[in-house]
Amino acid sequence: MKLLVGLVGGFAALFAALVLMVISVIAAMPWLSVGVPDGAPPMVHVSLPVGVLPAPAQPSGPNVAIVPASIPAGFFSDLDRFQLALEVGFSPAEAVFATAVSIAENGRGDPLVISPPNHDHSVDIGLWQINSSHAAAFGGIQALLDPLTNARAARTLYLQGGWFLWCTFPGGCGGGSGSPSWPQALARALAAGRAAGN
Repeated sequence: MKLLVGLVGGFAALFAALVLMVISVIAAMPWLSVGVPDGAPPMVHVSLPVGVLPAPAQPSGPNVAIVPASIPAGFFSDLDRFQLALEVGFSPAEAVFATAVSIAENGRGDPLVISPPNHDHSVDIGLWQINSSHAAAFGGIQALLDPLTNARAARTLYLQGGWFLWCTFPGGCGGGSGSPSWPQALARALAAGRAAGN
């Protein structure tokens, strides 16, 4: 029992330290304090990269739909993802975390990436690696390959359950192969926010 109490106390202290670290990082970013009239998020238009990429390999199992052979798209930079997060309604501070989650989940910024099947045969889709268990609510797997739809899904899920719905926040399970660690992802997201001038 004492061991259990000690473990719980240790995790609580670790979590509190992490929260304080995140708050201090945000407080040190003057560009996040820029006000927006009427509290509305700024309208930002994303310049989407152009090109046609082949669809990823088709996973199988329940909750998986057939993906078209090609979808017009390209890879998204960190700045593209930050601007996309703003466009779908994240505040500048939330957009930093949204960008970091996207970077940690999908380091290359490939909007067409579909993960290998998870233990429950679901897959994770797109820039924010939205789990296919949520696909029907956002128009299906094909719809989630659209960066704007994927970003809207990320915001909806964030509002429902917070960033802890993604195992990469605050560095839990790690993203896919080649994805950066949470501290690296957060540093890249902060740089994107500064580059956007927010």
